[in-house]
This record gives sequence, C-alpha cells and structure tokens, in this order.
Amino acid sequence: MRKISFKPPQLRVRLLASAALLSTLSISQAYAQQQSQSNDLEEIVVTAEKRSSTIQQTPISITAVTGDQLLKQGIADVARLATQTPGISIASSGPGRTQFNIRGLSGNGGSSPTVGFYLDDVPVTPPASQIAAAGKVQIDPTLYDLARVEVLRGPQGTLYGASSMGGTIRLITNGPQMNNFHAKAQGELSSTKGGGTNYSGNVMLNIPLVDDKLAVRLVGTDRHNDGFIDRVILNNFPLPQGNDRGNVLAAPVARVIENDNSDRLRAFRGTLLFTPTENLTIEPAIFHQKLTTSGLSAIDMPPGRMAHYQPTDVNELSSQRFDAYSLRLKYDIGGVSLQSITSVLRLGSFIKEDDAESQFFAFGPLGKTGLAADNYTTERHSSRQINEEFRVSSNYDSPLQWLAGAYYSKYRDDLYIRNTVDDLIPVFGTNNAFTDEERDTLKQKALFGEANYQFLPEWKLTLGLRYFTYRFSYTQNATGLAAQTGLFSGTARDSGLTPKATLTYTPDRDLLVYATASEGFRPGGPNLPIPTSGAIDCTNSFKELGLKGQPPTFGPDRVWNYELGQKAKLFDGKVTFNSALYYIDWTDIQQQTTLSCGYNFTANSGRAYSKGAEAEMSARLGWGFTLQQSVGYTRSALTRISLPGNSPLDQQLPDVPRWTATTALEYADDISDDLSLSARVSNRYIGGQYNYSAVPASLTRKPSYDILDARISVSGDSWTASLFVDNITNRRAIVGINRSQAQNNPYFARAFINRPRTFGLSIETEF
Repeated sequence: MRKISFKPPQLRVRLLASAALLSTLSISQAYAQQQSQSNDLEEIVVTAEKRSSTIQQTPISITAVTGDQLLKQGIADVARLATQTPGISIASSGPGRTQFNIRGLSGNGGSSPTVGFYLDDVPVTPPASQIAAAGKVQIDPTLYDLARVEVLRGPQGTLYGASSMGGTIRLITNGPQMNNFHAKAQGELSSTKGGGTNYSGNVMLNIPLVDDKLAVRLVGTDRHNDGFIDRVILNNFPLPQGNDRGNVLAAPVARVIENDNSDRLRAFRGTLLFTPTENLTIEPAIFHQKLTTSGLSAIDMPPGRMAHYQPTDVNELSSQRFDAYSLRLKYDIGGVSLQSITSVLRLGSFIKEDDAESQFFAFGPLGKTGLAADNYTTERHSSRQINEEFRVSSNYDSPLQWLAGAYYSKYRDDLYIRNTVDDLIPVFGTNNAFTDEERDTLKQKALFGEANYQFLPEWKLTLGLRYFTYRFSYTQNATGLAAQTGLFSGTARDSGLTPKATLTYTPDRDLLVYATASEGFRPGGPNLPIPTSGAIDCTNSFKELGLKGQPPTFGPDRVWNYELGQKAKLFDGKVTFNSALYYIDWTDIQQQTTLSCGYNFTANSGRAYSKGAEAEMSARLGWGFTLQQSVGYTRSALTRISLPGNSPLDQQLPDVPRWTATTALEYADDISDDLSLSARVSNRYIGGQYNYSAVPASLTRKPSYDILDARISVSGDSWTASLFVDNITNRRAIVGINRSQAQNNPYFARAFINRPRTFGLSIETEF
C-alpha cells in the first residue's frame, strides 16, 4: 500500500498562511477604492469567546445564524443547519439521532463524540456507551425562538474542554425581556411525496412580572412528521445464501404497513430572569423535550426500495426524553464579572429493532421457517449529568482582557439491551441470545483560563490553557449466547493540558487576519467484552489480526490544529468574505476495528491528518438581492495504523465528504406601504463519503447529493405567511448507515435517507 509523504506541519502551515495572506491583501487592494451607498450586511453578535463580540471581530472560524434567519429559511433542526455549514458533516440515524463531524475528525471510534454541543452555557455532549444504538449522537432541540446558533470550527479545548476537538455547536436561546409583553405563534402544514401530512405548532410568551425586576419567557412546540417508508411483512421469507440476502422482492407479501416511520416531537422551555439589584442576575431555566418515532427512517439495502422487509410483524418503536435544569448567576463588581452555571441533565431512551436476519447470521436456521419468530432487540438507556462551571472575567476597558474558571462534571450512564429468542431453546437450551447491562460513570474536572492582550493598536495576542483530569469507571455484565458471559469492570483515567495561542492582526475595521495553534482531546473509555467461546467464538478473528484478545480500555486521543484565517468587509460593508486554512495532526486515534466474526472494538491505533479550507461570502447585489456562498474542503486520512481498522491508509476517513457547498439567493423588498415580499432559493451539496462498516460493498461509499429548497414569504406589520418546497428535485440521499446491535450481519444494511420532496404553508403572527 502506498505510503504518504507530506511536509512537516510547520512548513505546510507557512505555505497555507502565505497563500491566505496574499489572497486577502489582493482582495483588499482591489476593492479599497470602491465607493457606494452604505447598505451593510447584518453584524451578528456572538459569545464564542464567552464574552460579547461580532463574527467579524472574533478570530475563530465561526458560522452564526440568528433565530430570525432560521425562521426565514425554514430550518427547524440542527442537522439541516449543519448540512449547509462549511466543514461539517453528519451521520444520521433518523430524527434525534445525529452525529456531527467537523473538519474531518470522524467520530466512529470511541465512546465520546468529537464535537461539543451546548444549550446556552450548558454542555449536553453525551459520552455514551459505545454499544448503544443512540451512540455519540446529540439531542436535537427545537430551534424555535432562538437568539442564534453558533458553529465554532477547530479545537475548542481551552474554553469548552473534552469532546470539542473538532469544534463546538452552541444553541443560544432568547432570554426574558423586562417591561415588554410579547407573544408570537407559528403554525405549519405540509405534505411529503410518498407520505402523508405533516404539521407543527410553536408558541412563545414573554411576560413581565415585576417592572425591571422579574420576567419569564415560555416556549412550546408540537411537531409531527408523517412517515414515507413502508414496512413489508413477507410470507416464506427467503433465507440468506452465503453472504447474500435472499430475494425479498420475489416473496409473497402478507401485509404492508405504509408510511411507518412517522415521528412526533413535543418540547417546552421556560426561563425566569430575576435582577434583585443592578449588578446581580439570577436566571433559572428548564427545558423538556420528548421525541417518539414509529419506525426507523431507513430502507433495506438490498433491494434499495422505500421499504423494510420482515418475516414477522415487528413494530420498531423508539422514544427519547430529555430534561435540562439550569441556574445561571451573574454578579458584576469592580470591573469583574462572576458567573456560575449549574445544570442537571436527564436523558432516557427506548429503542426496539427487528433483527431476524442477524439471528440467522449468528446462530443459523431456527424455528420452522429458519428465522426466529420473536426477532427483535430492545434497548433502554438512561443518563444523568451534573455540571458546574464557575468563571471570573474582566469587565473593564483595557488592552488586557482575561477570563479564568473551573469546571466539574459527573455523568452516569445506564444501558440495558435485551434479546431473548424462544426458538433458541431446542438448539442451545436457553432463550438468552444477548443481554447486556452497563453502568458507566465519567467524572471530569478542569481549570482553564484565557487572556487577550492588545500589545499594539493593530496586534492582539490570545493565550489559553486548560488543565483537565477525568476518571471513567465502568461495570458491564454481558450474558447470553452472543456475549462473553461474565461481570467486567475497570477504570480508565488520564489528565493533561490543552493550550491555545492566537495572533490577530487588524489593520483597519474592515479586515482581520489571525493565526492559531490549538489542541483538543476527548476522553477514553471501555470496550464491551467480545465472546471467545460458546455459540459465537471470535478467537480466530483475533488471531487473524495477530492479537490474543481485545484491549479492555482505550485512552484519549488528541489533535493539534494549525490555522490561518481572515475576515473582510468589502464595498463599504456590502460584501463579507471570511475564510480559513487549517492543518490538523491527530494522534492516538480511537479507531474502531471490525472483526471477521462481526463484532468490533476500539483501540488507540494510528495517526491521521486533516487539512482543508472553509470560505463564506455574503454580498448585497442591489435591487433587493443578496447572494450567499459557502464552501468547505476537507482531506483527512490515516498515515499510520497499529491495528487494521475500518479506515484504510490514505483513504478519506468515514462520514467525511471532501467537498461541501451551499449557494443561496435571497430577494427582499416592500410591495406596498404595509406589505413586504421575500424569497429564497438554496442548493446544498454534500460530497461522497466512505462507510467502512461490515455492510454490502455497494455501501462502502455513500454517493454525493444536492438538495434544492425554495421559499417565498409575504409579511405585514405583525404576520408572515410563507410557501415552501424542500427537496424540490426529490433527491434521495443516504445520510447514515445503521450500526446498531440488531444489524450486526453482512447480508444487508439499513440505510437512513432524507425526507422526500415536501411542500407546505407556514404562518407566523406576533403581538
């Protein structure tokens, strides 16, 4: 296999930095003399550095979208926003089960994600059990009545800690407003091709309770999406032949359950703002969300039709409940701000999946037909997390600005997977195919600080450092024919430092250039024991890799990021152009290795790089038109491995497209004294992605796809009505591959797909 030859990171970064700087200077000089009527693009205020700034003044590769923009674009979930943000890719397992990857740092291995996720200042990044079907996915909160969403690319290890090695996604909610009663409501009705009717309703109430002292903001959501994938039950279900699935299209149909993958989301958010004194703010908040689905949004591959085929009637239900309680205290005194953020998070989920063909793969023919009659796996998962962050920051006008803080988190995760098959009793004397009980506890502590020093009028230096320590303890009791029977427990722990340094050059108010070197990490964890005796014996599979057995735990992996970026405002503010170039060195990668027996484990195996660029441009074209263009390029691959993994050397890492791009054209103008018209058409392009799970060869690479959307709105003084069409060309795209326990076989895969063409009407009013 061809070896990779590459320049040292320092030289590569210098070359990238020189190219970016030259292009920036050329752009600035070309437009320096352009003069026209002022019509600046909107400046979005962000708090990415845990203090207020704007995108153009923040030396981070960041995309921010305001709540109004989310509403105008019809974006109701983070997954859709991610697909139009450069440098981000997703691996979806349906509603509420989305894994995010930023800058090529694929999160396939390990038990923690590579992207941090925050609701306001509360971390909701789930270091879940790696065997869980929910995996390393994030919750998918409703985006109604948000102030903005911030996507921070690149390691954010100093301020945001573990699992922010690829970047951080922050959802910032609107807080209560004093002395201003405000209410708004939105209703939406739509229809999906091949499916049924969808609806959603949102409401917000802002209620002042005591003038200048007390106010509350309440937000509620109820959303239903009808299904578009059928569940087909067959008579005489064809048995697999070798490693090929039987011809399910030729078998007689017993029953069809149409549009089986519907989902419903109900959410409530309440925030109370109390200011007993001018300097003290007390802000408790509660967030509750429940998501239920009637089936997986996945089709069988093969045959690749809009259906899932079963020998018996197994209804694949799922539910997810998330509750967050937080208390934020802020006190300003003597030019210093003190803040405390305390939070308690609870997550509970239930998943039921059909696994008849997996049982055939594991145990051979069973029952009268060769496939077991009771053929499903259930998974119950619950977690509880307590977080506390305390920080002190400067709050005065000075060339030196600083921030220091401490962080503590305790996360407990309980998982119960059960698969009992009565047809196993005559053959093996037990109906316990697989039972797994796990309890994982992750404790994290950290001290962190960051300082900005404006040592010259045009130059600023930022230095940051975080000291972390964690302890991951686990207990696993896996029993049954498909498990290594017994009680297993252990501990994984580590500590270290994650530094950051940024040099910022601002020659004038319209240009900022920065260079950054930063480090990020994610915690290690345990492996689930793999059976080496009994009905399933993976001993030979380990021998094939030259191993005596699996490693019981794996350690943290780390990245070093070298980045050069620029942010420019051109044509008197009518054009903004932001871009960044980066090179990432990824060491001790938590890489998943799949054994020939169908099981997998994680080990710190290998080294990789990720290099690329992101660019975003917005331009006011005149006559009411605005053009938005973003593009991301990512090249990420392994350069060295110590164990054969699911990613070949010099091959793009899994779930990482090489190119992503979004083009949008907007129009807005008044059509009368009290009416305005706006329209938007956008195209999202996601490049092809590799998938190295044990699935048919036809799914080794997920094809590239485009999604075309359009929306037109008419607004009055207090209302807006919109007509929209999503996925105009009815493009079917594979957005994820099912990697759950119920699909641990080589016969076929369940491929998650996007929603087909959907058109509808949305109406919002406020008073």
